[in-house]
Amino acid sequence: MMSFTTMLHYCTQGEASNPAIITIHGLFGSLANVRPISQPLAKDYYSITVDCRNHGYSFHNDSMTYAEMSRDICDVMTHLGVPKATIIGHSMGGKIAMACGLYYPDKVTRIVSIDIAPKHYPPYHLGIMNALLNTLSLQAFSSKTAVSDHLAAHIPNPALRQFLVKSIAKNPDGSLHWLFNIPAIHHNYATITQFMDHPPSRIPILFIQGTRSEYISSADYPHIYAQFPNATIQSMDTSHWVHAENPKETLTNIQNFLNN
Repeated sequence: MMSFTTMLHYCTQGEASNPAIITIHGLFGSLANVRPISQPLAKDYYSITVDCRNHGYSFHNDSMTYAEMSRDICDVMTHLGVPKATIIGHSMGGKIAMACGLYYPDKVTRIVSIDIAPKHYPPYHLGIMNALLNTLSLQAFSSKTAVSDHLAAHIPNPALRQFLVKSIAKNPDGSLHWLFNIPAIHHNYATITQFMDHPPSRIPILFIQGTRSEYISSADYPHIYAQFPNATIQSMDTSHWVHAENPKETLTNIQNFLNN
């Protein structure tokens, strides 16, 4: 079932009578990016995926605080009649999942944070945003391939370019547009890289760390346990794109955590 309302755009799979799981994508992504997790979980859970504000087919807004984005998730839960859920998120989505647990603990059963810690991060994405904002106008292109080829001089990683152009859609007249709201993301980027100050939470949480990623290191462990005393940390031999590179092991780690 799909929804195109003024709240977040979402997709549900599985039986609504089962325990609920909400899976949240990262920056510049969409709900399609987390299907390697959400689809298999629908066998045993009411599996819900969302497009975050300013992403995918969700609404655009000038503000993107974690308080607001966690409230967006709770609004979807209320709309669907879901009183509590396990929240899973990758990267920015992991921070949103943690914010749900910190701001709305009565609504969160467990949390899974994929390759993101509850901390402030350097501006890793500024080069991407500058390339998207300043080096091209989509009106000049007729295909995703042409856009990707143009971006190669500024974003040399082909997998990253392929990820970005997945968020290009066609207008009725055949012209192209971005599904994500680049100006709003750029305006809010300093907020997105930060993390809220909040008392510790004892909600059980699994941190899945990509060992070839720079987003979580062993130096972060003390802060993770201080913020989430009931945390479990599981390492995987991947880069930041944990669930895309090894969906089977990611799913196994999540299921083991949920079943304990």
